[in-house]
Amino acid sequence: MSNLTCFTENNLFSKKQLTFYDKDIQCFKIPLHIINITLLNDMCNRGKNINMTNKVICLSLSTYIADLITALFHSYFIDRNNFTGSSMYIDKKLKKIVINTTNGYSTAHHLFPSNWKDIDDKIIMRDVFIVLSPIFISNFFNKNNTTAFLNYAILYQLVISGIAHKYAHERNHNRYVPESIKILQDLKNGWFKHCDAV
Repeated sequence: MSNLTCFTENNLFSKKQLTFYDKDIQCFKIPLHIINITLLNDMCNRGKNINMTNKVICLSLSTYIADLITALFHSYFIDRNNFTGSSMYIDKKLKKIVINTTNGYSTAHHLFPSNWKDIDDKIIMRDVFIVLSPIFISNFFNKNNTTAFLNYAILYQLVISGIAHKYAHERNHNRYVPESIKILQDLKNGWFKHCDAV
């Protein structure tokens, strides 16, 4: 049985509710920076021990793998639902759009702005880094330079993927997107259009 959920432009579930509370991790800020600097230094040192061909292969492969992981995560955990357009209607009494959902807000998050603007980019990166930190740290002990470099490249791209996702949503809802991100989005969209035409 699905939950009857009301969403309106002015009263939405905030993504901020999914982030760690600043006061809870205040004491971990310095250790997190130290861990990050140590890991980035390790990644650079391992990169020096890999020939340029392998480095380019690792970076290309890591981009594909990170994108695939985020797509699977998004599709399986966020968009997996029974929502259809027929389960959406306008309640004239409530003066709200009502969506009959199975997964709450996540079911319909592409239809509405999602309050990403509440969250600073640094918080998104910090929280993804915290979630992935056990994998980062275990990779530090990887003896093979090539696979360690590949894993670091995947993990750091996953850390910034939240920002890419945030600004994709913001642009779709005509909200603020930094000019540099817009340029990258336009380049990507142009490249895909070119590939479709070929």
